[in-house]
Amino acid sequence: MARRLAGVAVLLAVAAASCVTGTRGGKDVSAPPGGVLLRFDTATVAAEVVASSESRARGLMNRKRLAADAGMLFLFPAPSEGGFWMWHTLIPLSIAYLRWDERSFEVVSIKDMTPCGTSRTQCRRASAAYSPETFYDAALEVNEGWFEEHGVSVGDVAQAEGELKTPS
Repeated sequence: MARRLAGVAVLLAVAAASCVTGTRGGKDVSAPPGGVLLRFDTATVAAEVVASSESRARGLMNRKRLAADAGMLFLFPAPSEGGFWMWHTLIPLSIAYLRWDERSFEVVSIKDMTPCGTSRTQCRRASAAYSPETFYDAALEVNEGWFEEHGVSVGDVAQAEGELKTPS
């Protein structure tokens, strides 16, 4: 019994050590499992990290809600200039296109994105509006209006806390 309790205590300690937490405005903010905290000067986002081509393609599709200070951080293996589209996405989102250097993410463009339903053709046409018109190698999606509400704009930099996956 004592050995089993010791094992549970070790597992709890490892889990606690792997969870990145902090506070914002007096409330606790925790990174989701496998995620990171992105700290801007004015706000913190608890972001899921997607680094594979499959997870980037799925993104926030079919989700009915996103917590207030939550988001999804997309990591790319090489610079891109293509836009994002909202196919099968139910939540209005804002996206910050980012340039990534080590643990820092500089905002190079911000767009608000409207869900477009399930028509691939209609969504692809609409996605032209969600192009950053510059190169980026990461992107952060949050609830629509989050960046404006928290005073985050082009040129701002976020620091990442937590493990960043190698994009593939």
